[in-house]
Amino acid sequence: MQIRLRVKLLLLGILLILVNFMWPVPTVVQTGFLLLSVLLFGIPHGALDIDLHRKMQQDHVAKKGLLWIYIGCCTLYGLVWFFLPLTSFFFFLLIAA
Repeated sequence: MQIRLRVKLLLLGILLILVNFMWPVPTVVQTGFLLLSVLLFGIPHGALDIDLHRKMQQDHVAKKGLLWIYIGCCTLYGLVWFFLPLTSFFFFLLIAA
């Protein structure tokens, strides 16, 4: 992503946070917007992992095996979040940036 676009998105996020402090939006309305956006746009994180894995692998690992590995990684990540939330948040920011 271009640096200018990232800066603009960051400034927009900060502006929205400041506006929310001045004119708070009820939690019910925020939840409604969240559900509407998830229904309209979906959650893209990880949606194409299986297809990407298949394209990257020459031997085409079985889908079932990949799903078990994926579920195992998600479970481990969830447990780390549960027991070490601050450390997990730090690593999440490193990964997401």
